[in-house]
Amino acid sequence: DTNVFLYVWENTYSGGTAAGLNFYGEAEGWTSLVVGSVGWSGAGWCVVNPTTIPAFVESSSDLANWKFHLAYKGAAKVAHIVILTWNGSTYKFAIGEGSLEDSGTKYDAISPVGGTFKAGLWNEYEIALTDTGLNYTQAAKADNLVSILSGGVTGTTLDVDAMFFYKK
Repeated sequence: DTNVFLYVWENTYSGGTAAGLNFYGEAEGWTSLVVGSVGWSGAGWCVVNPTTIPAFVESSSDLANWKFHLAYKGAAKVAHIVILTWNGSTYKFAIGEGSLEDSGTKYDAISPVGGTFKAGLWNEYEIALTDTGLNYTQAAKADNLVSILSGGVTGTTLDVDAMFFYKK
């Protein structure tokens, strides 16, 4: 909570209820947010001290070995946009089911690892860092590493867990 923490844009989400088991089947919490009534939503895991987030990919050839992982549990026909940011560049994709628009661009939800989205259950997503076009061989700057938009429908729930970068 000192160097990297979750920012929720004012009044866009409220805290949800993380009830049940997390992605790993443990009785531990996860991030649960509920869209408010301001007409949009946004939250981001922000780096406030970039010296704590070094480049974690050794070289451009090593980038092929890295993935971004995220687990999401949600309702049918609801999509959320995930934004990866590194040094001012962004890569956007949608999770869940259906599509969501951001700044005039429609993002269709990608398929989870299992191939088919399952409403109300944990769905696992992985993005190859080579697909993002982001240069993870450089150290991070102060910015949101990961942001999520859930649209403006009041009551839409965002439940995410197991969010990390890993080398396979």
